[in-house]
Amino acid sequence: MTTSTPPPLIYASSTPTPTRSRIAVAVSSTVIALLGMSWLMGDTFWFFERYGDREGLSLLTLIPQEVAGAIAIGCALAGFAALRSHGREFIWFGIAQALLFTVVAGDIGVLIILGYLMALLFPVLLVAALAWGAHRSRAARMAVGLIVVALPLVVVLSGAFDGEAMRNLGSGIVTGLKNNVLSHLVVAVLIAHGLTWAWAAVAERRAVRRACVACGRGDGSGPSAARWATPVTLLAAACALPYGLIRLTWFTDWPIGMPDSELDAEPGIRVMGILLGLAGLAGATLTIGLLRRWGRIFPSWMPFFGGRVVPVLFPTLTAGTVGVVMAVAGRSMVQQVIYEGKPEDWLIVAALPFPIWGPALMLAAYAYYLRYRGRCGQCGQGGAGAGEAAGVDSVAA
Repeated sequence: MTTSTPPPLIYASSTPTPTRSRIAVAVSSTVIALLGMSWLMGDTFWFFERYGDREGLSLLTLIPQEVAGAIAIGCALAGFAALRSHGREFIWFGIAQALLFTVVAGDIGVLIILGYLMALLFPVLLVAALAWGAHRSRAARMAVGLIVVALPLVVVLSGAFDGEAMRNLGSGIVTGLKNNVLSHLVVAVLIAHGLTWAWAAVAERRAVRRACVACGRGDGSGPSAARWATPVTLLAAACALPYGLIRLTWFTDWPIGMPDSELDAEPGIRVMGILLGLAGLAGATLTIGLLRRWGRIFPSWMPFFGGRVVPVLFPTLTAGTVGVVMAVAGRSMVQQVIYEGKPEDWLIVAALPFPIWGPALMLAAYAYYLRYRGRCGQCGQGGAGAGEAAGVDSVAA
């Protein structure tokens, strides 16, 4: 009777060892080890006190500071040790690290940073781009004209943009940055470490499957997104609408989710609510762009890039990262509802459906990548029929 043992893992000759992702893991593990050491030595980067601002939002508030520091150092050391392994052992370890540092250690703070940045910067960048491209596009000229006419009317008739409101908004932004930006950045580092491990696990799985580490193709075909790309993208766009519309109600006498008294006391909140609402609607529009021609070709009125093909990884990584952050924020919101024990708070989760919105946006980004990734520069598989030319024609239809 003879016995056989499975052959050892040998990477395909055309598939190099996923070195770059492992280097990234080594770097991020070093950062996590240093962060854990800082938690053991003092409170400089510890923002997760049991009764602090993140109580009910972060799972780290349930862990003593010294224990969290020891866990962080232990995970970093275990990561260094795992770099010597290959195959399924490495993949499962990477998945565990990814879940631990994104779903468990992450909270809503990173989404707050992204949301406020988009609310403050997107209108300025959009108006600047439209003004720049007005001489090249009739649609851009019409948009600029509409803004020139409508903006003064909105400012005068609404009364929400008076001097007191703008001063209050500026003061609130400065205070918020001073008190919270460092803590949100620490959470961003934790999530980034988890995403780095996710990248390494995906690269290792591709190597085990004898697929291309760069694109994931193994036999020239690869997965197809034809059937589910449109439904998940439309779902992600629809999830943005309640958020945007609710924020815009702060512009009216019937604000949802915010008492009138608080808006009157802090008029800057009303202005920020309007900006966040517009950012939410802009997010829905950009999500639809994953299906449309202008999501593959930069509009002609855009400066520098007008008329050029959109790099596939740009919307893929942007939408995918935002989707991850939203999914983490959804976990954080559900935790807060359970912690506070108010059944009516589930209405907030329904109105701001981050637990659904985040995964749907991640799938939409992945579908976009599958449809338009084109020929791989490393393995040579794929081509215009599955990528650039056919993709642009299909979404334009």
